[in-house]
Amino acid sequence: MFNLLVIWACKAVSTSSLRVAETTFPRISPPNRSSYLLVTLSEPHPAFVTGRRLVSDADLEAIKERYKFRCATCGSKEGEPNLRYPRVRTELQMAHRNPKQPLTGGNLIPQCQFCNRADRNYWVYDERGRVVGVADPKPIQKSIREGYLDRQQVELLYRYLQHWLQQEAQKREST
Repeated sequence: MFNLLVIWACKAVSTSSLRVAETTFPRISPPNRSSYLLVTLSEPHPAFVTGRRLVSDADLEAIKERYKFRCATCGSKEGEPNLRYPRVRTELQMAHRNPKQPLTGGNLIPQCQFCNRADRNYWVYDERGRVVGVADPKPIQKSIREGYLDRQQVELLYRYLQHWLQQEAQKREST
């Protein structure tokens, strides 16, 4: 056994603050689900997908300029106080319009650090930053679990999914 320096970067805390802990290998796990685990500085985490960012810095600036240096979702202007969090300066980040596709020019919108973080790759956006689809079922599952959707809405969703699955099965059988 050897000691390994592990750095926890917590999303709940500002990105500049890091918690450093010394642990013994192989006991390595983040303290909670909202933390990242940095094990080595030379290689990315195995779940990290490389090659998704296919846009140059010049393209990113052109996209920001097209949106007048504002978050496509909440409208906060880069470098100025955030509209929802006035004590924090807005920093624009490039976000996916559709998280299932790579970061290319047509799949990018600028979002402030708060909108991009809250997004968590759950939603599909149009070019104006409006949610037009769901990219991950987790928010729907949470809405059901927390009671945000009533029983009638859940049953309607269930019937729709049953119908959709039947249609998909019929398409497969016919081809």
